[in-house]
Amino acid sequence: MTFTPTTRRAAIVCGLLALAGLGAQAQAWPQKAIKLLAPSTAGGPPDVYARALADHRRRRSASR
Repeated sequence: MTFTPTTRRAAIVCGLLALAGLGAQAQAWPQKAIKLLAPSTAGGPPDVYARALADHRRRRSASR
């Protein structure tokens, strides 16, 4: 199998980019409150779903 110089260069760049992220560490999530926006008026179907989702996420994050 023969690699062209462009393919070889692209593979090297991809490898270096993959290695660049190895030193990164995730922060404890979430650091601050998350704002959830529902694209409708209060009481509409998206609002009801957003409130149920927010309640579920709040209970789940409290158990951790």
